[in-house]
Formats: sequence, C-alpha cells, structure tokens
Amino acid sequence: MNYTSFEKFKAFDISTLLKTLVKESSKPTVKIFLTDNIRLQGIILAISEKDMMGLSVCFHNSRTNSVAYFQAAQIITIEILYPHRLSVVLSNGEIPRSINEEETISQLQLKRWIKDQIERLVVKNENLTVYLPEVELSDTDRLNIRDVVGIMVEVINATSSDKLGEEAWCKILSVYLKHSTKKIEVIRADNNITLGIEYKKALEKGFAIQLENALLEKL
Repeated sequence: MNYTSFEKFKAFDISTLLKTLVKESSKPTVKIFLTDNIRLQGIILAISEKDMMGLSVCFHNSRTNSVAYFQAAQIITIEILYPHRLSVVLSNGEIPRSINEEETISQLQLKRWIKDQIERLVVKNENLTVYLPEVELSDTDRLNIRDVVGIMVEVINATSSDKLGEEAWCKILSVYLKHSTKKIEVIRADNNITLGIEYKKALEKGFAIQLENALLEKL
C-alpha cells in the first residue's frame, strides 16, 4: 500500500471508529492499547451504549483465545492491521475499492459484459444501447461502472415486471453514462437517457434505491 493511498485516510474519534469497525462483515484484526499499559489483539465482537459509563466493548483476544470487556474511554490507541482491506471505509469512500483487490477489466471486456447484460434483460429491447463515458477510464472506474450497470439492470428488471413498466423501458433507445459529482443525475431527451454518476468514489449504501427512484421519475 503506497503513501498516496494513506493520504486519503480520514481521522476518526475512538467511538466512531469502533462503531464503524464492528459493522464490517469480515471482522478486521486490530491492536488495542488500553490504560495501565494493557495491549490486546483480535477482533471487536460487539459494542453497547446501554449504561451510563459510555461505550462498552466486547473484544475477542486472539492471542489468548479469550473475551475481554472494557469501556471505550479506556482506549488510548486503535491500530488496524492490514488497513488496505478497509481502504474504502477508512477513506470515507474516496478510495472506491479495496486496495488489495486485484480484479481488473479492460474497456473491451466491459463493453462485452454490458452488451451481454442488456441481452439478458427481462424487457426485450434490441435497440437499447449503453454508452460508456467518452473519457479515459482507470481500472477502478471501469469496475465501478460495471457495478452501476449491474444495479441498473436489476432496476430495469424490477420495474418492467408489468405491462406499463415494460412499455416504458421499450421506448428507451440509449443510456449514456457520464461522470457527475452529484449523487445521481438523470436527464432524458426524447428516448435517450443520460445517467450521471460519481464512479470515482465508492457507491453509497442505498444506491440501488436512489437509482431506481431517479430513473422512474424520467420514465
């Protein structure tokens, strides 16, 4: 992991960082330094704010295979091992994909994949074409655009389950993808849709619902 990646990491207070780490599906390994020179290494199992003492932590100590309980106020430092695996979270989405992901996709592969997805749509619209942004795309850009198109295909299938939805989508001839610093930008001109997305950052939670609502407004 290079220094330029570290530059995009954000500062977190202890409570916020604990709440962020405990939500991760693959629990990250961390070192926690407590008062009285106590050090623990393992994973955060759970946190709670039920009592007046503040944030309580349940922690699995991998070195002794035991479970420790303590207050967040006792924590001096949290050291995250293998931070590249949490680069999306630790950068607040400015790094759009985990740095250790070695997956790549070429421009041609992406175009072929999109064509295949369109052909598999529930709505049989042979005239529908998806156009990539007319700018140079990085590997990460292309991977994120693939994610967006995959979600768009799911939205089209979900919203064309009845006759009205099917008729609406059959009228669309093209979808032009472009970069936008706004969350989602949808512009319709006749039977063409321009979809502006922030594909240089990680997709926000709830992106699928936002995209569905934005597209439905233009159908």
